[in-house]
Amino acid sequence: MEEMITFAEGAEEAALATMLAEIIESNLESGGPRTRAFQNLKSAVYINAADAGVEITLLFKRGHLEIHAGKPVRPDISIEADSANLLDLTNLKIRGGLPFFFDETGRGVVKKLLRGELKIKGLLRHPLELVRLTKVLSVA
Repeated sequence: MEEMITFAEGAEEAALATMLAEIIESNLESGGPRTRAFQNLKSAVYINAADAGVEITLLFKRGHLEIHAGKPVRPDISIEADSANLLDLTNLKIRGGLPFFFDETGRGVVKKLLRGELKIKGLLRHPLELVRLTKVLSVA
């Protein structure tokens, strides 16, 4: 059986890359909506944790994920924030198939977006892909 998550050369050295791979793998083991979202996700997602000096790109290919160091392709979605704010995204709850912004974590994410502490480019151009990404990354 083919691995669903692979690392390009040098990507495993980034702790953020391995942590996100572990979250996604765990979510896929539980099946259900997260697995369906992963199977339908086809996007390049660039993540920059400036405080940690880490840049990775997640290349989702409908049922397969390649994790790369840096930005090897032009991303569909770019997420820039410090490490703690990036982790808040993994704590968003999913309700009715969508990210839930009406609890403390969700309101905190919205505030950080409005303050510029969390920047998401591609939010308006790729909203469905962003919803799928949130489902795949959510541990809540």
